[in-house]
Amino acid sequence: MTYAAVPGAVMYTTQLYHALRQENLLSREWGDLQLLWNMQGNSTYFVGEPPKDFEGHWKNYLMSTGASLSNWAFAKRNTKVKVTNATRRKMFLKGPASLWIASRIQTNGDGRLLTVQTISDAITADEQVRSHHDAADAPSGLRQDSVIHKLAATIEVEIEDITFDYFAMHDICWELLGKMRDECRLYIAERSATLWESQKEHLPFIVGFVFSTAAGRKNIETKDVPNQELLKTVTDVTNAFLEEGKGIVITGRQRKI
Repeated sequence: MTYAAVPGAVMYTTQLYHALRQENLLSREWGDLQLLWNMQGNSTYFVGEPPKDFEGHWKNYLMSTGASLSNWAFAKRNTKVKVTNATRRKMFLKGPASLWIASRIQTNGDGRLLTVQTISDAITADEQVRSHHDAADAPSGLRQDSVIHKLAATIEVEIEDITFDYFAMHDICWELLGKMRDECRLYIAERSATLWESQKEHLPFIVGFVFSTAAGRKNIETKDVPNQELLKTVTDVTNAFLEEGKGIVITGRQRKI
């Protein structure tokens, strides 16, 4: 999960995917990303309700990325991007009950006595994670009287969470953002001067450029006529990417098992 979460590729690609889908610009659904989105819940990607226009997408992006608003001010386009982890949105580690029981059964693992209370605590931890992140409700088996049955049902619910290939999801999103960068490079470099070229590793910032121009932002303070050039470019790139089958790499693999 750390691998998928830290660079922001999955986080901001999901925000962009939501915007493109909301505008009916995509030719097909991105199955893998949608599955992870469903597991993580809206609160992972959005501050409040999911945005309904590009001004909302732009503001949500700014709040969730942790980047200072001043980074998009015209006078500071040549300065280093400042990011604060204090306000940055994060993806969440799922499957607490499974991780807890794994530590108990592995060789040289946690050897403390299993009691009804400790098992109940593990089940409660799972319920709290699911409630907080808008995930699906657990099956009715979780309400059985036997605490062992409850634990087994809880672990069954977590299977999808702990077996999802987060590494592949990050790599797929990073690949897409790289393709977007290549197609948008000249347009962005023209307007951001050395900011873009000096920090090539910050691929997720391309999502910010798309949202800001589509919302009609010359910079953070100045509104202008919305520019659809970047939006059209990333839409074309995303549709071509999904047409290649890149949207069902993980779920397609699971169907074959």
